[in-house]
Amino acid sequence: MKREVPAGTGANRELARDLASFAIDGGTLIIGLEENKQASALLLVLQPLPGLAERIEMVARTIPDPPLAVLCWPIPSDRDGSCGYLIVHIPPWRDSPAHGRAQVPGPRR
Repeated sequence: MKREVPAGTGANRELARDLASFAIDGGTLIIGLEENKQASALLLVLQPLPGLAERIEMVARTIPDPPLAVLCWPIPSDRDGSCGYLIVHIPPWRDSPAHGRAQVPGPRR
């Protein structure tokens, strides 16, 4: 789970690392959930949905090596359809040269 996906190059690299870590065995990332450890609860945090799925798909295709395939499903809020939550499924990536261990290059210098 991830509360939000901030913008920027560093945030995109962090997102790519998160996606790559799920690619080993496959997994699902839910964007718009925040863990409150003190209350042992999950909190819903509305996210702006326009462009979010496309951005995550672009990061998955362009930053990890090899590129990752992801499936995104938006869950719009009943109050405001432009905000909601995003389910991101990352299938196992068994075809990669390192048996599912996608690499995320470091920042360019």
